[in-house]
Amino acid sequence: MIQTEMNRDGQDSAERMMPEGWTVNLVVPAIEEFFLTIRLTTAGVCSRAGMDIDGVEDMKTAVAEACYCFINQSSGCESLELNFDCNRERTLAVISAHGRACGGGYAPRAPYLPDMAIGILRSLVDGADVSGDDLGFKQIRLIMNHALPGKA
Repeated sequence: MIQTEMNRDGQDSAERMMPEGWTVNLVVPAIEEFFLTIRLTTAGVCSRAGMDIDGVEDMKTAVAEACYCFINQSSGCESLELNFDCNRERTLAVISAHGRACGGGYAPRAPYLPDMAIGILRSLVDGADVSGDDLGFKQIRLIMNHALPGKA
């Protein structure tokens, strides 16, 4: 969570540091070796957006699980694109699979249970929408609402 202090104008430092809305985009190869980069980026974005530590951990876990959904489906993919859209009230993470028409990627680890993965996503964040087709997942949208100060 962002530490805050009041300035002479009564505006706290978090309000001065955070613009009204901002985005972060990341594209990485769809291999597990890049999951540390994904998790650290997610933690940084969520912390900068003002989430508490529990929210940061939940979003970090949900984003990693969404990435596992893509690399473990039998159709596979070549790259993962993560787009974070943040404002004072919520953080939206959109994870998309790209390449090889999302078909013929890396071999999944057995057993892979997409329904369980979706259940995990929905238990971690305030909103999880999954889209895809017969070849598998194409996009996963995760929404985490921020606990605003004084509104617990």
